[in-house]
Amino acid sequence: MNSAYLYPNNKSSEKSAHNPYIDNFIQSLSGRFVFLNTNNESSLGIFNLINYHKRVGTIFLHWAENIPDRRYGYFQTLFLIFYIRFIKGDRKVIWVMHNKISHYKKNKFLKEYLFKFLLNNSNYILTHAADGVIYGNSLGRTKNLFFIPHPIIIKSAPAKEKKFDLLIWGSLLPYKGIDKFLQQLYTDNKMNEYAINIIGHASSDEYFNSLSKYRNEKINIENRFIENIELANLIALSRCILFTYNSDSVLSSGALMDSLGYGAKVIGPSKGAFKDLSKLKLLITYDSISELVLKLDQYLFSEMLDKKEFEKILLELTWPNFSKKFLSQLDYLISIMKNGNYQFCIPQY
Repeated sequence: MNSAYLYPNNKSSEKSAHNPYIDNFIQSLSGRFVFLNTNNESSLGIFNLINYHKRVGTIFLHWAENIPDRRYGYFQTLFLIFYIRFIKGDRKVIWVMHNKISHYKKNKFLKEYLFKFLLNNSNYILTHAADGVIYGNSLGRTKNLFFIPHPIIIKSAPAKEKKFDLLIWGSLLPYKGIDKFLQQLYTDNKMNEYAINIIGHASSDEYFNSLSKYRNEKINIENRFIENIELANLIALSRCILFTYNSDSVLSSGALMDSLGYGAKVIGPSKGAFKDLSKLKLLITYDSISELVLKLDQYLFSEMLDKKEFEKILLELTWPNFSKKFLSQLDYLISIMKNGNYQFCIPQY
């Protein structure tokens, strides 16, 4: 068993919903790695790594590009860079590149510097979208960078009569482009054509107010978190789940995989994981918000894979299969490194 440290493992916040990805990641790799800090949540951020320095063999980093936004983020960033460059020794750094860059513009220069540093100095990089490999290669990273789709948990949603044409759920953030979608509906005079349910926690009152002005009898908008039990019901009541992401930073989406896990019909942008999974016919993609609105009727009533084929593909994307693919790819890359060879990503579906 290899000893490992995982970032982030912060104390939960009342201002944010719990993200189960980290828990599932730890559990799926528990047969190979002992995560030393799993049961020791810390408010120290990446500084906490020093407490495990003597015992750790592998360091897993998730969403590290957002460290500059954390408390004492400037110093945390400097610490991580200094640690990797001068202290880590033979310890391996595995960076999970969830996005091309942080979704948030705050501390942009420092985030871009940290992103490129991790791109060049991580021993191995995992990304959940083929675009992540292409992007990494374009910036000069040409070895030990591999792609495995974001894992999924298969769940069931109750059978209910459809009340909404579209459900948009998850955090309400500017990079997700919900306001652009609503504005396009308004521009095309289609504000009253579709029953739309938008529920999620807004990043600010200002942004929520920018969405709320589009409310009408057909469009419901609520600023709150959604628990899993309610999410299953909301998906069951909706004809389609819509993702309006318009940021080029997007690679993968936990909300996308949760929606597919419930067997939902999904419409999303032709980028990142959305584009990858559309090739497997798991969802429908569009190239622009204007195209989305123009073809929305077509998307809403188009036929998808039959249920058995859909579930067969989902089974390949579950966490146990992710673990097998990840460890297999890691072992493969380690073996060729020992032989002095380097390898580009081999996509794993």
